[in-house]
Amino acid sequence: MIRRVFAAAAFALAAISAAHAHGGGGVVVVPYSQEMVLPPARVGHYESIHTVAIVSAVGQFLRLEKAALLLPHNKRLDITGWKLDDQVESVVSHYLQSRFAVKSVSADRQAIALMPNGQWDVSTKRLQNYLSSLPHDGIDAFVVVRPDKASETPGDEGLVVENDSDDLFDYPQHCWANYEIDVVDARSLSEIASAYSRIQVRQGTGPGFAGIVCGGALALHNDLALNDKQLAAFHEIFSNLLNVSLLETLRALNIVTLPDVGARSVVDIPANKDPYAGVKTVAVVSAMGDELSFDHLGGTILSQSHETLAVPDWKLDDQVESLARESLGNRFKIVDVPMDRKALLQARLFDSDHKFKPVFPGLQPNWDTDAYVIFIKQPLKRWNTEVGGLGVWNHAPIAAPTENAVFANYAVVVIDAHTLRIIDAYLGTVGPSYSSPEPFREIDPASWPEHVAAATPQQVDIIRSGMVRLLKDSVPETLLHMGLTGKMISTTPGLDAAAGAATGAATSAGGGQADGGQVRFVLP
Repeated sequence: MIRRVFAAAAFALAAISAAHAHGGGGVVVVPYSQEMVLPPARVGHYESIHTVAIVSAVGQFLRLEKAALLLPHNKRLDITGWKLDDQVESVVSHYLQSRFAVKSVSADRQAIALMPNGQWDVSTKRLQNYLSSLPHDGIDAFVVVRPDKASETPGDEGLVVENDSDDLFDYPQHCWANYEIDVVDARSLSEIASAYSRIQVRQGTGPGFAGIVCGGALALHNDLALNDKQLAAFHEIFSNLLNVSLLETLRALNIVTLPDVGARSVVDIPANKDPYAGVKTVAVVSAMGDELSFDHLGGTILSQSHETLAVPDWKLDDQVESLARESLGNRFKIVDVPMDRKALLQARLFDSDHKFKPVFPGLQPNWDTDAYVIFIKQPLKRWNTEVGGLGVWNHAPIAAPTENAVFANYAVVVIDAHTLRIIDAYLGTVGPSYSSPEPFREIDPASWPEHVAAATPQQVDIIRSGMVRLLKDSVPETLLHMGLTGKMISTTPGLDAAAGAATGAATSAGGGQADGGQVRFVLP
């Protein structure tokens, strides 16, 4: 199974195809990144609010939408059995209880969910009329989470699986959690505040729509029939998407102090979700080489250049292996296995046409270990060039500041040491303190040499320290995302373990099953 988590369209498409071709049935989950503007939140005054009642109606139905040449196919599934609204109310309650007393109230969730609330609908009066029928003694405000579709926003209202592919065009399939959180005065029924759903998991970026690409084995067909494994996978995806988006939607309301953007809780992977439960011993090898690429990316393709610099004394592969051993040592027994490292430098997952065609020359079966964990070069496209491995890029756009950064374009591949079958593959990434999931780190532009041979010792020192820092940030983070460390990232940061279990909080590693493959939910 191949899993892909951040934007490089060609690789993502190749990874989706690879999941099918490889037979793993893996589900590739990547963030939605289309350029659109979120509706601004309307923030009110909360000084007179002391007690709230939370009502969620976003988790009653799942819409399935499949494009076709003539008429689109639509279906609405009743998913009340997933208890997503219980989850939403529990999560919102835990975040709000630091400021407000939370009082329970019994509500007809389906009545609220069925109120038309699309981009051409005005349902404020309907909601007010319904809330007026609820008991509100001792309640200052209702906090209502309900399906929504604002004007000029992607997707449909509520929880939606949207497949725009037809017989002519093949587009990515999206999963959406489109809803609003309304704070309504319990006495006057006037709206105090409202925010449209959103997600943000990295510092230094703005929030985006609560949507992800969820194709692969979950792709909808014209009959819109879902098997049990697909239903379980969608259940987990929307459970995670709600958890992640609720935090940021509440943040937009500025109603309570919340964990910082990028904050997270790392917890043990439950035994029944451990993707490597049968693996006891691993051999770790890095095959990225002892040279750096220097890529100048000018304003036009004619002003680009590519050079390499051999740095054998940096022992970069040794550093990568040491970081990996440190991260994996508490989970597996690490063993040394003879490797043809020179041959492995030619290892790849995809061919030049981005078709899944794994090649690992020199790798031999070994019955004394369960799996190989191999770091290989994985080319990624940046502007007009594509390069894999370790290096430095310098971007000098016309009429814009020069950018300079070290990069580590690699993949981690887990291979069954007995059969040499690929178990999993994952692109290198970095933690939430980086504004992008792609592993690069900006360094002083003055460190870029006009020619590699003319690099000064000071420039080399800046590049070396930047590369070491990047690898220290990237290698453990990538192994964590893969579930190889025995830990996972909770989607409800700031809540204790008991609360996470009660709300069905899932993880960014080792999710549910879909056609025999793991669902992995990781945002950029």
